[in-house]
Amino acid sequence: MAELIFIGRSDDNSSLVFSDDDGNEHVAVIDDQLIHSVTTRATIVDLRGGALGVSPRDIQARLRRGETIANIAHEAGESPERVERYAGPVFAERHHMAVRARETYVRRPLGDTQLGTIVDEVLLRHDVDIMELEWDSYRREDSRWNITLRWPSGDGSGFAVWIFDPQGHTVLALDDQARWIFDDSATPLKESVADSRPRLVSIANNNISNNNISNNNTHNNDLSEDGFTTKHSLSDGGQANSFTFDQNNSSDDMPFDQLLDDDIDSPAWAGPGQPTIPVYLPTDAAPSSSGAASEDETPSWDDILFGARPSDI
Repeated sequence: MAELIFIGRSDDNSSLVFSDDDGNEHVAVIDDQLIHSVTTRATIVDLRGGALGVSPRDIQARLRRGETIANIAHEAGESPERVERYAGPVFAERHHMAVRARETYVRRPLGDTQLGTIVDEVLLRHDVDIMELEWDSYRREDSRWNITLRWPSGDGSGFAVWIFDPQGHTVLALDDQARWIFDDSATPLKESVADSRPRLVSIANNNISNNNISNNNTHNNDLSEDGFTTKHSLSDGGQANSFTFDQNNSSDDMPFDQLLDDDIDSPAWAGPGQPTIPVYLPTDAAPSSSGAASEDETPSWDDILFGARPSDI
């Protein structure tokens, strides 16, 4: 198809005259169809009669790539207001992509977590007001999207960029700030201080036999291969209960409240009507002021553990 150059109107103003490269003239009659074709571009013609320096499609494409209204208007020689009238749909699309990226799950050591949740948790730990976060996005040449985040930081602001793939539902850190947020979220929490609550010593029931069970009401200490078998008389004068303490089977690594709930084995039976009971060790044995506990005072540690007081040994 030959390219024609517009020369002007005919003498009677009824047609337009064009010329090709060889100098041959061509005439196009001005009819209703030609007039309609020309006037459909009125939407991009300035009120002063000048044409817009860039088409609406180009404006939207450049805005989608992240260019600003001010930059496009400056390069096109137009006012920002004229360019802004085509920006609404593009800004809505960019906001939608930023929301989708924030809701995308990222694989973390403690489990998959949404990008928005990771950012909030990390920046909160660094005293950043997450209500001031500014999310945005713009399209890349490879059809993926760059997701940008800006937050207040001292006298300036922080800025991070991720790559979001809407088809693959993946988010990748693009710059150092984005990688810092991911690395900070992967840092394991500090180990909690060891539990200092009182603990119980378990009673080994599987090593009790009829040979080391006695109903004697006196204080005796019998040492066996399996542990200590201690007999302690009741303070109210009733029949004695037999307690067994096994050094090899102590569970001092178990929390006090856990043992209280359901981890204490059922007590072994020391004979008809003679059940053993679990021994709850006191946290602090206060020594007697006289050096030896009297019969009416609270039993000491040795009373509970060995069934005999220091004065009896």
